[in-house]
Amino acid sequence: MGNVSMGDILIVLYPWIKSLHLISVISWMAGLFYLPRIFVYHVERSDGKDQMNEVFLIMEKKLHSFINVGLGKVVSDNSNDII
Repeated sequence: MGNVSMGDILIVLYPWIKSLHLISVISWMAGLFYLPRIFVYHVERSDGKDQMNEVFLIMEKKLHSFINVGLGKVVSDNSNDII
C-alpha cells in the first residue's frame, strides 16, 4: 500500500458509513414510534402489582436508552430510576 490518499480511503469507506447511518436512523425512528406503544401496553395490561409491570418498565428503560444514547449505553435491569 504505497501511496494511498485520503480520497481513496473515503471512496472505499463511504458506502459502509452510509449504510451504517441509514440503519441507525431507521432503528432510531422505529424506536421513536414503538416507545409510545409500549407505554400504552403498560397502562392497559398492568395493575402495578404483577410481573408484567416490571417487564414493561425494563422494556421502556432499554428502548428509551437506545433512542437517547444511540446504541451506546444500556440501562441496567437493577436501576431504580424511571425514565
